[in-house]
Amino acid sequence: MKISIVKWSDFKTSTWSGGTTSEIIIVPKGAEVGKRNFDLRISTATCDLDESVFSDYTGFKRYIAPVDGELVLDVEGSEVKLSPYEVYGFNGSEAVTGYSKVRDYNLIFKEGLNAQMESFVLRDVKVLTLTSKNYLIQSFDSDIRFETENESGVLNKNDALLIENANGFLKLYSEVETPLFLIQY
Repeated sequence: MKISIVKWSDFKTSTWSGGTTSEIIIVPKGAEVGKRNFDLRISTATCDLDESVFSDYTGFKRYIAPVDGELVLDVEGSEVKLSPYEVYGFNGSEAVTGYSKVRDYNLIFKEGLNAQMESFVLRDVKVLTLTSKNYLIQSFDSDIRFETENESGVLNKNDALLIENANGFLKLYSEVETPLFLIQY
C-alpha cells in the first residue's frame, strides 16, 4: 500500500472561460484533460458565471458536488439542487447547465471503469475497510489525522490523501465535525 499527500500548492491550476480549475490527480499521469486521453480525473473548480454549459464528455461518467454554496443544475431539462458536499452523478453525454457561482468538486472517469464519489461528515473517529484498489480523501474545512497499520499523519485542510494499492484499514480522526470527500477507483 502506498500513501501520499497531494498538496494544495501542487494542484495543476488553469483558467477556463468561467473561472479556474485545479487538477488534483489525473490517471494516467501525464494525460491531458483537453486531449481526453485520461481514464480518471479529480479536480475542483470555481465558476464565476451566472450560467455555465458543461462540456460534452461522451464516453465518460461524472460526479459533482458543491464545496461552498448551493449548486443548481439543469440536467436534460430537470432541475437538480445540491447543498454543500451533496454528490450528484451523471453521464458525460448529458446536457447539463449550471446556474450558481460556486466552487465544486469533480470526478470524471471513462465508462467501464469502476469509480465512485461520496461525502460524509467525520465525527471523532471513523474506520474504513479498504476494499477498492485506490482512494482519495479530501477536506476543505479542517485538518484531520489518519492512521493505517503502518503509517500515520496529518492531512491538512485542502490537501488530498491518496492511497494506492489499498488494503487493510484506514482510521480517520477529527476534533471537529468535518465534511470529507471520498473517491474510490
